[in-house]
Amino acid sequence: SQMAVVGSPAALAAVVRECHALEQQWSETIQRVEAEHRRQVWALEEEVRAAERSDASHEIELRQHRQKLADDKALFEEEKRTMAHIHSMQQQKITLDIGGHRFSTARTTLTSIPNSLFDTLNSGEFPYELDEEDGSYFIDRDGRHFHHILAYLRDPTGFEPPADRAVCTELLREAEFYKINLTSALAPVLNPPAPAPAPAAAP
Repeated sequence: SQMAVVGSPAALAAVVRECHALEQQWSETIQRVEAEHRRQVWALEEEVRAAERSDASHEIELRQHRQKLADDKALFEEEKRTMAHIHSMQQQKITLDIGGHRFSTARTTLTSIPNSLFDTLNSGEFPYELDEEDGSYFIDRDGRHFHHILAYLRDPTGFEPPADRAVCTELLREAEFYKINLTSALAPVLNPPAPAPAPAAAP
């Protein structure tokens, strides 16, 4: 019978061999599953490392981009300062049209008196516009005596006032318009010292 066959030594040996074979198959299957699992874990870890390397690369690229922007900005500012300096050098010579009388002088001369009308040339608040055609600033004032104001601006300590009292009066009025104080400079003519009294006659 079947029971007899199974229970025979040969049948038992066959069952044992089959169990060993199944055990070997299970062992190999488990090894393959573990190997696949390790492969998937390694692949996942590699993806993570690649993503981290990519992020690091992107961070480096971002820092380089920021540095380039900073360098470009610094270069732009330097070029702007250079252009401003060139423009300032070009504007060192100032031409004024005072009531039809033209005068040319240095910017530093015109702006040498703090808080004067011409001092606003440096702050950009000068109330007169540059004539693009002839390169002058037109000021609608009497220009007959303006050369005296320029003489004062060029050399305040060596300034010699006009000898004519009427001219000095007009010059003082014009200087006040330009917010330049010539009171002391014109005082010798406008307020001359009183003459010394004549010596008393001998008895």
